[in-house]
Amino acid sequence: MPFNSYPFLFLFLPAALLLYWAAADELRPSVLLVVGACFYAFAGLHQLALLLTMTFVTFGAVRLLSSPAPSRSRFGLAVLALNLAVLLAFKLAGTPWFSAASVALPLGLSFYTFNLVSHGLDVYRRRTPAAPSFVSLASYATFFPTVAAGPLLRFDDFERQRRGPRRFDAGLLELGLLGLIVGLAKKVLVADPLGVAVEPLFADYERLGLWDAWLAVLGYAYQLYFDFSGYTDMATGIAALLGFRLPQNFNAPYTAVHITDFWQRWHMTMSQWFRDYLFLPLSRALLRRSTSLDRADGIRGLCLVLTMVAIGLWHGTTWSFLAWGLYHGVLLAGHAHLRVTWRRPLPAGASRAITFLAVLAGWVLLRSPSPEMALRIWEAMLGLHGWGERALRTGATLGLAVCLLLVVTNTQAESSLLRPRRSRGQAWSLAALFVLSLLALGGRSPFLYFQF
Repeated sequence: MPFNSYPFLFLFLPAALLLYWAAADELRPSVLLVVGACFYAFAGLHQLALLLTMTFVTFGAVRLLSSPAPSRSRFGLAVLALNLAVLLAFKLAGTPWFSAASVALPLGLSFYTFNLVSHGLDVYRRRTPAAPSFVSLASYATFFPTVAAGPLLRFDDFERQRRGPRRFDAGLLELGLLGLIVGLAKKVLVADPLGVAVEPLFADYERLGLWDAWLAVLGYAYQLYFDFSGYTDMATGIAALLGFRLPQNFNAPYTAVHITDFWQRWHMTMSQWFRDYLFLPLSRALLRRSTSLDRADGIRGLCLVLTMVAIGLWHGTTWSFLAWGLYHGVLLAGHAHLRVTWRRPLPAGASRAITFLAVLAGWVLLRSPSPEMALRIWEAMLGLHGWGERALRTGATLGLAVCLLLVVTNTQAESSLLRPRRSRGQAWSLAALFVLSLLALGGRSPFLYFQF
C-alpha cells in the first residue's frame, strides 16, 4: 500500500496509530507485527509468507550465532546466508538469462533482507544480543514505515527505542506531521511532475540537443532525489508518530564537495550498511593477507570499487546498475588516491561543481537501458549534436523548475524544511501544502525505490 494514497493516509495510518497507542506496553511489539504484516499483505499474501519465513530462519540463525561454540556459529552464518540467497535468486530472475523464470521482486525485499542480515552479523560479532523473541525480531523486520524502501534501521537501535518510555510526545507529533506532509509534497508536487516532464525527452533521446539533454538529466536527477527523499521524510514522519526516531538518510547531497562527501550525504543508511558489513571486513581481510603496507592504498581502492559494484547490483542486475556502480567505485577510488597524493585541494565552489557534474553523468548511466543511449546523451550534453530539433518546443516551465531547484538545493532553505516551529505561519503553510498534495494524488505514481 503506497504512502501516497488516500487509503493509506486516511484509513490504514490512523487505524495503525490508534491500535498502537491504545495497546498496553507489553502488547505493542505484537501490534507492530500485526500492522506491519497487514501493510505487507496488500502486496500479496505469498510475499508476506516469504518474508515471515525469512524472519523465522533468521531467528533460528541468531540463536546459533550467539552460541559460544564455533561450529554452531559457523552453521548459523550459513543459515543466515539463506536470506542473501533468496535475494540473489529474485534479482537473477529479472535478468535475460533467467527470463523464463522471471518473477516480480517482492516489495522492499532488499531492505528487508539487509535488516535481517545486519542483525545476524551484529550478533555474531557480539555487538548486540540476539532478539529476545520471534515477535521482537518480526516487529522490527516488518516495521511498516521502513519495510518498503528504508531507511535501514539497526535492530539494537529499534529495540532500544521500543523498550524506552512510550509516552505520547508532542515534539514527535510535530516532527511526524512535518515529515509526513513535506515528504508527500516532495513526491506528488515535485518528483512526479518532473518525471512526467522528462519522460518524453528520454523516450526521444536520439533527437536530444544541448538544451534538451541538460534539462532531461537535471530533471531526472531532481526527480530521483525528491522521490526518494520524499519517501524517507514520510517514513521518518510516520515512525515519529509511532514514537521512533529514524536515522538520517539524506543531507543535501547535491552540495557535496567531493564524491566521498556525496556518498556520506546520499542514502546514508545504505552507505553505512555497506561500509560496516562489506567494505571494512573486506579491507581488513585483504590487508591481513598483504605482505606490504605499500599496497594498502591499492587494496582500499579495490575494496571501494567492489563495494560500489555490489551496491549497483543490489539496485538491479541490468548493465546500467553494474556500470553505475563501477563508475562510482572508480570515482571513489580515484578520490581516495588524490587525497593522499594531491596536497592542493580545489576551491570549494569548483570542487562542488565538478562533483555535481560527475553525479549527473552517473545518473545518465542509471537511466539508460543501453550503452548507446548513455553515450548519445553524454554527447548531447557536450553539445556534439547542436541545440537539438526540439529545443524551442521544450517547455519553459521545466527549465524554470530546474533552475529553481538548483538554487533551493544549494541553500540552507532545504535543510530547514524539516525543523518544527511552533508558529502560525508554518501551521498554515503545512495545511496548504497538505491540501495541494492531496489534490495531486489522483495521478499518483509508485515511489521509484519500491523496485529495489
